[in-house]
Amino acid sequence: MFPSTENEPSGTPLRSRLGVLTKHPTIAIDGPAASGKTTVGRLLARRLEFQFLDTGLMYRALAWTAIRKGLSLSDGAALRQLASDETFEFTVQEGSASSDERDPRFYTPEVDSGASQVAQWPEVRTALVKQQRDIASKGSIVMVGRDIGTIVAPNADLKVFLVASPETRARRRMLQVGDEGGYGRILADIKQRDQRDTQRSHSPLVAADDAHKLDTEGMDVEQVVDRIICMIGAA
Repeated sequence: MFPSTENEPSGTPLRSRLGVLTKHPTIAIDGPAASGKTTVGRLLARRLEFQFLDTGLMYRALAWTAIRKGLSLSDGAALRQLASDETFEFTVQEGSASSDERDPRFYTPEVDSGASQVAQWPEVRTALVKQQRDIASKGSIVMVGRDIGTIVAPNADLKVFLVASPETRARRRMLQVGDEGGYGRILADIKQRDQRDTQRSHSPLVAADDAHKLDTEGMDVEQVVDRIICMIGAA
């Protein structure tokens, strides 16, 4: 179970000890819905003093914008145009005042479902992947998503794929959104998203061949981040 890290200290900066990586390293963290990618990635970026990008938030923002504009989430062409016209850049320098902010507009059940729907369109993913690569080229960064190590940053210095059971992920999401009575619905939604993400024809959810698979069952966020930092030292 991942506790909130909103008020925790950033810990000892580790950037000065990253000589094992390139000048501007990219760390890719992938995994299924509610696997803890954002929580882990945000804390890791904070400890490394890297930029942080949650690519899933870009799909959430696109879905929210499409819904607000009255666009059909089944209209791939319209969604591609919207993804091309809008700039969805949500990087933060971890440790800054804004790094723990979470926009509630993008975390409603409607947007949860909409993000998975818009992500199925190859033309949408192509447009957003271009933005994501542009962001990654600007400096040291931790990127989290579902296709970072396979599509967005196949040459990332370190790739990690987080694993946890649907039941564990549903409990984490239930605590995250404060919906203690919604476990059954959240579990069903996660299983549905898993099916969509793994079975889509374009950029399906899969661990990169050279990714470190990390089972987070029974681990807290600090333990997961510590394990990743050990991977960095062994790179």
